[in-house]
Amino acid sequence: MYMTIAVLVTSVEFNKMASDYENKLKTLISELFDAILETELKRQSAVLNLEMISKTHEKVQSEQKISSYYKQKLNSLYNTALQDSDAECDMLRKCLELIAGIKSVQEEKRVTTRVSTASVVDEQPRKSMRRGVLMSMLQKSAQTLPLWIGKPHEKVPYLCGAISASVDYIAKPGDKVAAKVKTEEEEQWILAEVVSYNSTTLKYEVDDIDEEGRAFHTLSKRKVVPLPQWKANPETDPNALFEKGTLVMALYPQTTCFYRAVISERPTSSFDDYLVLFEDNSYADGYSPALRVAQKHKISSGVKGFRRIDVDQYDEEKFNEDQVDQNDSGPDNQEVNQLLLGGNNAQALRTCLASLPVRTKDIATKENATLLTIRVLSSIKAGDVASTIQSLNIEELDAIMKYIYKGFSMNLDGQQCACLLTWHEKVTAKGGMGCIIRVLADRKRL
Repeated sequence: MYMTIAVLVTSVEFNKMASDYENKLKTLISELFDAILETELKRQSAVLNLEMISKTHEKVQSEQKISSYYKQKLNSLYNTALQDSDAECDMLRKCLELIAGIKSVQEEKRVTTRVSTASVVDEQPRKSMRRGVLMSMLQKSAQTLPLWIGKPHEKVPYLCGAISASVDYIAKPGDKVAAKVKTEEEEQWILAEVVSYNSTTLKYEVDDIDEEGRAFHTLSKRKVVPLPQWKANPETDPNALFEKGTLVMALYPQTTCFYRAVISERPTSSFDDYLVLFEDNSYADGYSPALRVAQKHKISSGVKGFRRIDVDQYDEEKFNEDQVDQNDSGPDNQEVNQLLLGGNNAQALRTCLASLPVRTKDIATKENATLLTIRVLSSIKAGDVASTIQSLNIEELDAIMKYIYKGFSMNLDGQQCACLLTWHEKVTAKGGMGCIIRVLADRKRL
């Protein structure tokens, strides 16, 4: 029997709370409905005025001259068109604010209801959502982050793009935040959801979005960073975006953890994501290949003055072909063959992995290195594949994956393809989805 605790709220209190939320939602939805109707009326009025402008221009063209009467009339019509446009924009902004308010109340209702009705606490973790479903939900949430559309010269609000929250800002229940929690090994920044805020202790109670833990985390304000609630438009508000080379904390793709990264490329449109380089010691230059991360899943690193790094040194497009290293010719065929003849298959594999010809444009060199590596992979017995993979580091696993995908693009026979599929399964089991993502995102390809 698992330990139980008393119900946190009575049924009467819960019903009142649920009724309050329903009333809030009904009021907001009613206001949104009225705002949409008013927006449509203003749009229709604006269309009629534009038609009048068009007809007036036709009359002027037919008479081949513009009298003072038509000058005055067109001037009046254009001023009315500008007023109509401003009025319609104001109504659209009101609609967006109401939609954001509805989403906020729904989130607060969902979190508060879940916490208030938690009558049983057991020793087992809560049921975790399937990883694929969770990642899909996070991606959709990032894509549907509302775009900030301000008036000309209007100041961008807090929590829009790279603009942090104000000092006195208090996140609401349901808000997504980056939270610094203590794990068994170290403190880590995770994606979490605000459950409540205690104004007496000045501490938040947050829930790990991954739902792997049993208890909520109680954290001070400095360990909770609200995520953006508005997406910045690069075309109208470029100053609300992180500059290229800025050090940030970004959500690593297909995970719920934030890691240090450097902005490689800024979004160029409201539909684009950032390209970032994550700090990763498994790579020779200390940074991962460029990966896409949404505006919502990025926060300031907290480094004073925003540390800047020259990311152009990691740009493959700026590579000078005259500066090739010895690995560009691929693995030494003779050396690999000697190792295979001596039965040292594992060392032969490492030799191939250490010499990827990724910085040459010679297709023959790439294909010859791939065929040689496939021959090495085929020489390793099926029963030894798992143990061989266990002895490899992350960089070597990524190298195998590059050879595998290059092999899939070549005209191989059935036996070779079966070998690659086997290794793909085993490498993925050890390296995880991150191994695949890094390889597919890396511009240094075979």
